[in-house]
Amino acid sequence: MRNILISFYVGLPLSGSLQNITAQTTTWTEVAPGVWKTVVGIPDKLDLFDAAGIKPVVETLSKMGIAKFPVSESDIVAEVVKGETYLRFPLVKEEQIFGFGLNFKTVHQRGKILQLHVDHYGGTDNGRTHAPVPFYVSDRGYGVFINSSRYLTVYAGTAVRKDSPEVPEVRGSKTSEEWLRRMQTVCFSPMAMINAWSSETKPWSFPDVAKEVKEYALLRMQLIPYLYSEFARYHFEGTPPFRGMNLEEGFDARAKMELKNENLNDNPYAEAVLKEIKDQYMTGEYLLVAPLFTGQTSRKVVLSKGKWYDFYTGKYAGGGEVINVTPGLDKIPVYVKDGGIIPMMLPALHAPAAGQKFDLEIRYYGSKPGNYRLYDDDGETFDYEKGMYSWREIKVIQDKKGKLSGTISKAEKGKPDNLGTVSWKFMSGE
Repeated sequence: MRNILISFYVGLPLSGSLQNITAQTTTWTEVAPGVWKTVVGIPDKLDLFDAAGIKPVVETLSKMGIAKFPVSESDIVAEVVKGETYLRFPLVKEEQIFGFGLNFKTVHQRGKILQLHVDHYGGTDNGRTHAPVPFYVSDRGYGVFINSSRYLTVYAGTAVRKDSPEVPEVRGSKTSEEWLRRMQTVCFSPMAMINAWSSETKPWSFPDVAKEVKEYALLRMQLIPYLYSEFARYHFEGTPPFRGMNLEEGFDARAKMELKNENLNDNPYAEAVLKEIKDQYMTGEYLLVAPLFTGQTSRKVVLSKGKWYDFYTGKYAGGGEVINVTPGLDKIPVYVKDGGIIPMMLPALHAPAAGQKFDLEIRYYGSKPGNYRLYDDDGETFDYEKGMYSWREIKVIQDKKGKLSGTISKAEKGKPDNLGTVSWKFMSGE
């Protein structure tokens, strides 16, 4: 059976509620195939689902097969104490979780304390960001959604309870490697008030914000054809559009040792995150993104085995090693796997409207034969559920003389065809 996303719905109490409930029994109701809901306390009238104005597509969920409740219900604890709601969900050893909204430094959330609060980004992925979201997914194939518009504090596996079935022995003030590997709790609690500007954050100047917007917006808009195809693959095939990297993914011994030493020196929770690279990630099959953060002018980038090329220049960057890069103020370090095909469009303020044709630039990197499937639909309606979409096959081959050529298949008859002029750019400089 294929893995599907499983979500929980939890309502939070009204502010000032006089309830004092300990270990409230929760009753879970399956409201759609693979989706369960429970209510804790007295939910607010303001509902995130209602505010979004979007209804779930139950028919599509029904086609994904039968799913079982993903964790032990008895391990889920809900408490309402003097108007504050506390929720606790189980984690297992080495389980990783992702989500909680817009983050800049890492997609990995295990071991972090987050304050989900709409705020500026102050240089730390602590949940105070432009777009916090009370939702996370686990690498075990389920998700948890807290339907609350209030401030939340998240303890994402930062500690282990004494009543845990795998509680470690007490070792005093110094943490042991075994203790760090047994962090097993995810807790949520509403926050009554958070100061909008804490002493830990620094106000941004307009040039800082302008640079951030320009740098990220232009690249993301150009990559819409690629990103749209990756999200379509996730919808139809379950392949995640973003994923982290770990030390088991084809790095040579020297690169592994360098990363381990760096983690042990700089990260107090090193053992819990030793196998993961937290500040870079894969987007789709071909793109590796390694962003710089506030105050950085250079950084280390880990390249797995094989050939990797600079996204902007096409020059060979390395493989199976750790490299140091100084990309300049106007570039995000991005690398493309050998044989990578990246369909791009001209930068714009918004995605193309329904039926609007757009010109496509197809970039190819490296020397290996390349294949890519480009997704296309009307971009606005749910007609794709009726089969109104097309996959365009893109191929790049090299002849005996080393000359590269590319082809793209035609759209199926009667299916969306939004492509205008198609141009090719072979980014294969060594």
